[in-house]
Amino acid sequence: MHQGGAEMADTAIQKTIAHYQRAEVKQIITKFCQLAENEWRALNGDEGWYIGADTGGIRLRTPDDYDATTNKYRTVYALLDIFMPSVKTQSTQWDSIKNEAYETLGTLRECVAYTLGADIDSIAHDMKKPEIKAAVEALAGYLFKKLKDAGIEKSVHCLMSGGGIYVLLHHEMCRCPEELIGADREIFFRTRLDAFKMFLADVEHAFYEDHNDLREVVKIDKLTNQKRKFKCICSYHKKLDLAVIPLDPANLVVDFAKAKLPLRDYVLAECASWYGTYAPEEFPGSLSRPTTPSATRPSRPPRPLSTWWPAPMPSRRRWLSSWTARRMLSLSTRMPAQRR
Repeated sequence: MHQGGAEMADTAIQKTIAHYQRAEVKQIITKFCQLAENEWRALNGDEGWYIGADTGGIRLRTPDDYDATTNKYRTVYALLDIFMPSVKTQSTQWDSIKNEAYETLGTLRECVAYTLGADIDSIAHDMKKPEIKAAVEALAGYLFKKLKDAGIEKSVHCLMSGGGIYVLLHHEMCRCPEELIGADREIFFRTRLDAFKMFLADVEHAFYEDHNDLREVVKIDKLTNQKRKFKCICSYHKKLDLAVIPLDPANLVVDFAKAKLPLRDYVLAECASWYGTYAPEEFPGSLSRPTTPSATRPSRPPRPLSTWWPAPMPSRRRWLSSWTARRMLSLSTRMPAQRR
C-alpha cells in the first residue's frame, strides 16, 4: 500500500481504472509480468515499488497485486529483471530516516533472465512537434538496423512509450544458466548488462556522427540497471493521454491516435501478441533455457559464446566507435566483469 513508510497519494482516475479493469488489458499485463509459473517481473505503480507484507514490513509488488496497484495508480511499470519465485515472499522493513528499504529485495543474484532494452527519448521528453517525433523515430530505427546488422531481428520488440520508443530484446537473449548461483550469477548479468550498455553508447555515438543536428534533440536511455523499471505494455502515461502500445520494429512510426483510450479491439489484439516470439538462432543456445516443453521446444544449432557477448572493457570512458555491431556482440569470457 505504500512506497515505504509514508502513504502515497492515489493517482488513478476513473478513466484509468476502467481501462485497467478491461479483461483484455488485465490479461495482457499480468501475462507479461507472470511469464511462467516460476518466473515473474515486479509490477510497480507510479513510484509505488512496495506494498505491505503479511509480516508487517514491505515486499515488492507482484502480478498478484494487479487490482490493488491499478486501482491506486495511473501508470503501471514493470521491471526488466525476471526473478526467481522466492523473491515474491521476501520482505523487509522501511528505514524512515534514510527513506529506503533496510534490505534490497530482488537482486541480480536472484534473476533468471533480463530484458535488455533502450528508451529512445527526446531530450525535452515531448514528441508533439513533428520534427522531434521524426528524430525519435530515426534514432529508434537506426538502433534496430544496428541490431539487425548484428544478426538480431526477430527477437526485437518495440513499444511506443508515450514520450519515446522502447526497443527491447526478448529475455531469452539474456537467460542465466541454472547452474550459476550467487556471485557467479551476478557476474553473468553484470557482464552482459554492461556490454549492452556499451553497445548502445556506440550506436548513439555513431548516430550523432551522422546526425550532428540531433545531439540536443534525442538520446538513448540505456535500460541496463538492476531493478530497472519501464512503462508496461498497455500502461497509461503519467501525463499524456496515451497508452503504451506495440510498434513494428521494421516500421517505427508513432501513431498517437492509435494509443488513445479506450484502446480499440485490433490494438488490444496487437498488444496480446506482442513479445510472444523470439528467434533461437539469433543467440547462443548455451545462454538460453526455453520455457516451452521439450516436445515443442524449437531446435537450435550450437553457437559459440564468442559470436555474441562481450565482457566490459577496462575503461567505460573509452569510445567504441571503431567497433562494428558484431564485434561489440562478441564475448571474451577471460575478462573479469566490472562491478558497480
